[in-house]
Amino acid sequence: MGKRIFTITMLLGLFLFGSSSPVLAGRCVDPSSTGYTANYHADSDSYIVIEGTISGLPSSYDYALPNYFIYNIFPEIPSSCKITGFVVEQRRGRNNYYCYYFLFKDTATKRECWEYFKNLNTLTLRPSSITVKRSSSEPPEHWTAQPSSRTVTLSPVRQE
Repeated sequence: MGKRIFTITMLLGLFLFGSSSPVLAGRCVDPSSTGYTANYHADSDSYIVIEGTISGLPSSYDYALPNYFIYNIFPEIPSSCKITGFVVEQRRGRNNYYCYYFLFKDTATKRECWEYFKNLNTLTLRPSSITVKRSSSEPPEHWTAQPSSRTVTLSPVRQE
């Protein structure tokens, strides 16, 4: 068993076939580089990262981030396995995007978790809501997401 990394790219509301590299176009980094190091242990965990933007918002808005119910995306996960998720807002000049990480805990030590993770072929992603911040001085708002979902095929993986 080893750790396995999936990367999916989501741009302008479309899901595109992603790269298996842990750094996609230099934007989404390994989870240990995000500041959420208490959640991710590179020696025992695996992850999937979704990179994207939310389209259709005025450029004056500060940011928009999706929210997912993890167990709607991974409904058949064994009860002994744990998945956590977090989103990191990113900025490059006026270009805002996000990196959403799904961390699969203990895939190096729990065979059933590794088997579940390595056999993932597709994901159906449907945000439950969108967190929008109109300006840096305003509190975030939670908007109901449009009732659409995308099924994506996971790209080849990098296994270390």
